Parts: sequence; structure tokens; C-alpha cells
Amino acid sequence: MQTRHRNWLARVAAPLAFLVLATLGVVAVRTALDEGDSAAPATVTVTTTAETSPAKQTTTGTTTAKPRGGKLYRVQSGDTLESIADDHGTTVEALLELNAGIDPVALRIGQRIRVG
Repeated sequence: MQTRHRNWLARVAAPLAFLVLATLGVVAVRTALDEGDSAAPATVTVTTTAETSPAKQTTTGTTTAKPRGGKLYRVQSGDTLESIADDHGTTVEALLELNAGIDPVALRIGQRIRVG
């Protein structure tokens, strides 16, 4: 009986622990993405390899990206880019420029967009 109980516990506990850790990871990533606009500067390391005559030469450089400043707005029910632009004294074109990749006809409630 004791062995049967341990086998059941092992079969259930491992997947359950995995799901809990995966869920925590997803929550952490989503939180970072939602608040990524106010994060510290990102450091990117780039490694390039250039072939020279007899050997290869590798160089490594570090670039610090400046955080994009500006004001953020959280989309609410009924908002359109036009209404948001009017409320913030700007144009739809300016909002599209500030928010590359945003779909102007598919705004999501709670989505953060840059307005200035």
C-alpha cells in the first residue's frame, strides 16, 4: 500500500510542480512585458566573426539602449486611436509612429500605448 501511495504521489506531484513553475514564469514574463517601458536601460552584447586571411577574428561590443521616455496610456473600453489622440492633444499618425506594430483596429482593453 505504501508503494502504491508513493507512485501516485510521484506521478501527480512532478507534473503539478511543473505547472506551478510554468505558470509563475508566464506571469513574470507578462509582468515584465507590461511594465517593460519603464524598465532600466537594456544592455545588448553583440558578437561578430569576421574572416581574415589565415584566421578568424572575433570582436565583442556592448551597447546600452536608452529607455524610451514618454507618457503611457492604458486602453479602456470604447477607446479608439482617434479618441486617445484627441484626449492627449496629438494625432493618430503620431500615435502610430510612437507605437510601431500596433494594430489601430484591434486595441485591447488594458493594452499600454505610448501617447507622448
